[in-house]
Amino acid sequence: MMFKRLLFFLSVVVALAGSVFFGLLWSNNLVSAWRYHAMLVEGGDNVVADAQSPGFLSFLNWSVVDVTTVTTLIPFFGFLLITWGLFRIRHDEEWPFFEGYGKFNIALGLLGTIWGIILVGYYPPEQISIAALMRCLHTAMFSTLAAVAWVMVIVPVVVRPWLGAVRKAKCGRLTEAGSLTEIADEFVSGVNAAGDALRRGVEDMDSFRRGLAETNASLARLLDSVAAGRAAEEAWRRSAAEGIAAFAAVAGELQSRQELLTAENRRLTERGRELENSLEEAKLQLDKLHRQIAAIEDILK
Repeated sequence: MMFKRLLFFLSVVVALAGSVFFGLLWSNNLVSAWRYHAMLVEGGDNVVADAQSPGFLSFLNWSVVDVTTVTTLIPFFGFLLITWGLFRIRHDEEWPFFEGYGKFNIALGLLGTIWGIILVGYYPPEQISIAALMRCLHTAMFSTLAAVAWVMVIVPVVVRPWLGAVRKAKCGRLTEAGSLTEIADEFVSGVNAAGDALRRGVEDMDSFRRGLAETNASLARLLDSVAAGRAAEEAWRRSAAEGIAAFAAVAGELQSRQELLTAENRRLTERGRELENSLEEAKLQLDKLHRQIAAIEDILK
């Protein structure tokens, strides 16, 4: 009786400790993911691809490898269900979880994988680097790893035998789910499923690497295009500067010639006025000469 009570008490302590520990990891991961996505949405110079977005607990930042928080959410949610199940013991095969719990966790892992690959497209082209791609790869792979490890290894190998023993000690009977043969079969099937999942993960990794190589090639072509564009822009700026300088020189020459023409026009105008004055004086002299000739003719008559 003492052993049964001790087993139940230790199980509750372990479940509560796991809930608190993974709850802290998930909360810290959640803050880090929020800061990361906020930085990514702002874009521009705010994106630092190789920087780690910290959480609110710096000593737990080693766990913020998944910006979808699936990696820390899966064990946290699992320990919460275990803690709740210890106080609400059922005798069905799904206890302490619910029907479809395994598929739900695998779906979360796949969503994390897909989101990690999608995130690559949200980096500014000039800031895409190996560090940024590896960060997205961490999100993609760690979320799937957490789901596969929890559902196909930890739960069948550790959680179900442990909780089966607790239920037997608490209720005085061992259900079919807690028998040794059932556990062995479940372990084998879990290992086989884990092998299939790992093979799929390797295929996804190869596909991601191919996509990464294509992305790097596209990035190189983009950088070459940017460099060519900048060279053309510099050449255009030099040509424009030379054209402006030539235009300024022609404008200065035209202005100097206009000043010369204005001065020459002013001189010719003054000369014309002088010639008009001389012509008036010549007319006066001619009239005077005509009058003298007329006077001389009168005398001669």
